[in-house]
Amino acid sequence: GENRKHHYGKQRMWGAVGFGGLATPIGKFVQWMGNTNWFLFLHGFAGFFFLTIVAIAPIKTIKEGQAPFWKSLSVVANVKSIIFLSAMVIVGMQNGIIGNYVFLHLKSLGASNTLLGMCLMANTMTEIPAFFFSGEITKKITPEGGILLAAV
Repeated sequence: GENRKHHYGKQRMWGAVGFGGLATPIGKFVQWMGNTNWFLFLHGFAGFFFLTIVAIAPIKTIKEGQAPFWKSLSVVANVKSIIFLSAMVIVGMQNGIIGNYVFLHLKSLGASNTLLGMCLMANTMTEIPAFFFSGEITKKITPEGGILLAAV
């Protein structure tokens, strides 16, 4: 509920634990499969996951008087939301560029897929303290201050 928003980071922390914990085994799996065969497994898993979600997703019909999709976008059609979303796009692009080019650079130095997985695990493990203490941090410096701190 509304009074438990500060617990989001502790929930998100477990996503980082799962992601980081599986990075090294997945890197080892990719190395074992070879650089081309793992791609087939990725698409097979993604297709299976998509079909599972479609099969169990509740399908709701829009009742008369409910707001259609475009009317619900008015929530983000204000200056503060546009500034926030623009900042998130810029930070996301920077993170994507760094995240992809570091692996290209490591690959050019001869790194194995296992080492790449270990690097991803180490990077992800640094998120755990930030997520764990995010509730206390945002209470002290506000969510906007947290975003600015993260962007630095």
